[in-house]
Amino acid sequence: MGAVGSSPSTMAAIEMKLDSTNWGSFNRKWNIMASQICCNSNYHAPQGCLQYYAGNRGTGTVEAFNYNQATTGHIGHLQGEYTVCIRREAGYCVIGWTPPRYSQDPLGFSMTGESTRTDSGGGCSSPNSPAAKACRSQFIQIPGATQQSSAGGPFSFSSTVGANTLVTCDRMCGKKFCLGRGVCKDAMDHSVVYSRRVPFELRVNFDPTGGFPQEQQNKGFKLNYFQLPC
Repeated sequence: MGAVGSSPSTMAAIEMKLDSTNWGSFNRKWNIMASQICCNSNYHAPQGCLQYYAGNRGTGTVEAFNYNQATTGHIGHLQGEYTVCIRREAGYCVIGWTPPRYSQDPLGFSMTGESTRTDSGGGCSSPNSPAAKACRSQFIQIPGATQQSSAGGPFSFSSTVGANTLVTCDRMCGKKFCLGRGVCKDAMDHSVVYSRRVPFELRVNFDPTGGFPQEQQNKGFKLNYFQLPC
């Protein structure tokens, strides 16, 4: 991960907080390397990317901070807003995202909701959408999100919630990684979400004051990604 200064005279900084008090029963040690990257380097992260992934033929895994911490309460201790960027590899035009199978890791995507919830939440970043008020506090956003492997439209999704029809877009929350609200219920698996919007981005928002408390088995996310050829 990194921080970028807007000019040579601007100081960019990363603050790292290492918690050895709350989890004092675990032995900890750190070996952290900090390095600077030339401005014209071909592996320089784009502006605004807290995390930047590249190589490995366009495949990898992105996890929320503290996702694998040792706790039975699955308390994420997550807060903040940041962007994860994936370099588009040569000859590739589409990125796909999906968590581990729900049967293997039921908390592989667990952003909001009470501990008994098993379905997805959804919202839209557009203020003109009727779903703009959903998924506002803890969510991930994939610009240009779609269920088509070609990454073509549609880019909005209608779900029936009670007697209401709710249109959702590119924001996802809840306990399932699916486009729509109240879908992929119970033992149904997660979906694969695609996008061809470049640069490839995963936008993350954790507001600890909104939604259900993170003690409700909201662990965060673990998302595998892959790229498809043009």
